[in-house]
Amino acid sequence: MIVFTSAIAVKAILLILEAIQKTRILRPEYQIYPPEATSGIINRSFFWWLNALFLKGFSKTLLLEDLFSLDEQLLAEYLQNVLDSAWKKGICCDQL
Repeated sequence: MIVFTSAIAVKAILLILEAIQKTRILRPEYQIYPPEATSGIINRSFFWWLNALFLKGFSKTLLLEDLFSLDEQLLAEYLQNVLDSAWKKGICCDQL
């Protein structure tokens, strides 16, 4: 019985730790990552990280500065470089 209770307690603690957003404890170069990248599994499962954006959008008109930063691989400059290199190699877009 003690082992079972201990296992449940450890699993509950791990679940709580996984649910906490980890932006505060990251190195400075990683703190600029968007919330969907640093949120735990529960936040990502229920899109809980969007609540702050929804509240901001409800109270005022959202501006570009209010939105989260994009992942580097979604930036137009990066995608243009990928497309240019694929174009020069003669690779079709569906093969990327």
